[in-house]
Amino acid sequence: RGPATRYDLETGTFHPFPPMRRGLTDYHLSASGKWLFHGQNIFDIESNELLSFTARRPVSGKGGQIYYALDGNVMAVDMTRPRLVDGKDRRGKTIKKKTFAPLWQLPSSEILAAVNEDEDYGSPRLRTSIEGPLSIDLRAGDRLYGHWADVLFAIDLPVGGGKPRVSWTTTVAGTPRTLLAADGKLFVGTNEGRIYCFSGTQSHPKTYAEVTEGGQFNLPS
Repeated sequence: RGPATRYDLETGTFHPFPPMRRGLTDYHLSASGKWLFHGQNIFDIESNELLSFTARRPVSGKGGQIYYALDGNVMAVDMTRPRLVDGKDRRGKTIKKKTFAPLWQLPSSEILAAVNEDEDYGSPRLRTSIEGPLSIDLRAGDRLYGHWADVLFAIDLPVGGGKPRVSWTTTVAGTPRTLLAADGKLFVGTNEGRIYCFSGTQSHPKTYAEVTEGGQFNLPS
């Protein structure tokens, strides 16, 4: 995998970032303020420092906040409020490391409870668990959107010292891979090749047939 690189618009030159930790980089690359996020790595562009603190594919928010999933929880961290703690480098030498205390966290059990909110006990649609990793995919306004296996969910961000709240869930056929928000709608692409569009004003979804090479319509099952 190629290294993360920045491009200087004034000089027209590329400047590669220092090597990131092996096994913690992937296709995810984004930046917010002075921070570069690459996979699970967080890099301080101003100080040219790779932090020991990691977060998997975080989503940026207002005021330096980031949101990500960790061990079955949705986490919120304020990147403008670091703490220095004692740690060890690779040679065992004591050093100061930057870490960040969570502003809040929301357990995945609350997402599961929201999925089952309208189901009666004993219903065949009642889910006792959901297999697969939890993912926070984007922020749109004061909401986070993510997926957990075949479940899509939205979390309303807390206001004025309140708590985060799971405000919406739905399931799709397959596994979501890409989420985008635009024009007041949520677009979701799945690993299986389906595209979903959700809107708050939409009452009856439309299903479009797939046209095969032979000109035949292939309705999704």
